[in-house]
Amino acid sequence: MLQRNYLQIIFLFYISLTFGNGLEYLKYFIKVQHCDLKDGKTLMRLDVDNSSCSKRCFEISTCKSFVSRAINPSCILYEDDTSEKTLIKANNTYFYQLRRTVPTKYRDGKCPVDFVYNGYLPSNNDLGITYTQNYTQCFKKCEAEPKCQSSEYSLDTTECRTSAANHTTMNLKFWGSELYADIDK
Repeated sequence: MLQRNYLQIIFLFYISLTFGNGLEYLKYFIKVQHCDLKDGKTLMRLDVDNSSCSKRCFEISTCKSFVSRAINPSCILYEDDTSEKTLIKANNTYFYQLRRTVPTKYRDGKCPVDFVYNGYLPSNNDLGITYTQNYTQCFKKCEAEPKCQSSEYSLDTTECRTSAANHTTMNLKFWGSELYADIDK
């Protein structure tokens, strides 16, 4: 009985790898917790989980982001991302933005940075906090530091936080006046 269960699990795992379950596409997106895209242009609505939604978005040339709801599996594909529209607070909702640093069928992936407006890494300033006049100075400070993987700039306080962590090592969260940058070094 136990051996049969193991064989079933191995078979199901093989099928999911062979036919694709969408999990492999999530790595192409930056995830921000508990938010939605305000006034984003909707491409389509689907009753699927975030993995299947990521696959659909990745395969559509005009899709730049999607939102997945945690309570009942559903998602909305958007033609916009945070460079065009702003994020708003939304409980049990996760925003996924297609990374510009990753090549796809439609993008070359040569952009060295991914921006998320209104996103931040909580309590993450392990390389320091300074005050700069603008976001560009904050970004250049991170670029100059070999260990720096991300920066955040507060539009309200002009605070610049640099970090050796990024969205792959910590969960990005919504915050109304932050500009997060993930640097591909």
